[in-house]
Amino acid sequence: MMKKKIALVLITINLVFFGLTVAQNQILPYPYPGQSSCPRDIQACVDMLGAYAIISPETLSQCCPLLQARLDASLASVCICNTRRIPIREILYYIQRVNRIFYICRILPPPGFICRFLLTSN
Repeated sequence: MMKKKIALVLITINLVFFGLTVAQNQILPYPYPGQSSCPRDIQACVDMLGAYAIISPETLSQCCPLLQARLDASLASVCICNTRRIPIREILYYIQRVNRIFYICRILPPPGFICRFLLTSN
């Protein structure tokens, strides 16, 4: 009787994990069709991710027009996320800052978008 319960629990756990892996969103290819690379002056936006930068409409005056005019939302999202290496321990902090930039610049990332930072172990 006990072996049946253990087997049932293990099968249930396997099914749950299988369901979670199948339900993952498709990773969008980079570069996106129509755009081959990020613009060189994207650094104006990446600098806003720094620890001491204040993110406001005034400080993003150079960043927002760049993102809105030249790039579609999906490429803008990838460009900001992939141009700065961040320590693993600070990932939540940087995700909040990226989301704030998107909000102020009125950029709507594609559905299911996950910011994939370049991580360092420092």
